Amino acid sequence: SRIERSMLPGNFYIARDVPHEWLFPRVSVAIHHGGAGTTHTAARAGTPQVILPFGSDQFFWAGRVAARGVAPAVSRRGARNWAALGAMIGFAQLGSTQRSAQALAQAMAREEGVRVAVGAIEALLPER
Repeated sequence: SRIERSMLPGNFYIARDVPHEWLFPRVSVAIHHGGAGTTHTAARAGTPQVILPFGSDQFFWAGRVAARGVAPAVSRRGARNWAALGAMIGFAQLGSTQRSAQALAQAMAREEGVRVAVGAIEALLPER
C-alpha cells in the first residue's frame, strides 16, 4: 500500500509481505475488504471474517460468507462507527461463527475443483 510510517499512529506496525495462506490460520478473525481471493483464503483457513467492502464484487462475497454464518451481514453503508465494527468482531468471535467457519473450510477441502473444472471444459469440447 506504500503507507509511510509517519502517516500512522505509533501503535501501528507495518508488515510488508505477509502471505494470507500463512496468516489467516493464525488469527481469530480476518478483517478485510472482501475481494474474492482474500475471502476464499480466509474461508479455506477456517477463519471467521469481518468484511468491510467498498466496491466491485466485494459486497457479493461479503453476502456469500454471511449466508454461510462465517461473517456478519454488511449493508451498503458498512460499519460506520467503532461500535458497529466492534459488534461485527463480536459476531465473528462467537462459537457458532467459529464452528461455521471450520465447517466451511472442511467442505472446501473436500471439493475436487480442478477435476470438476476439467470435466466441465471437456464436456464443451467437440467429440474427436
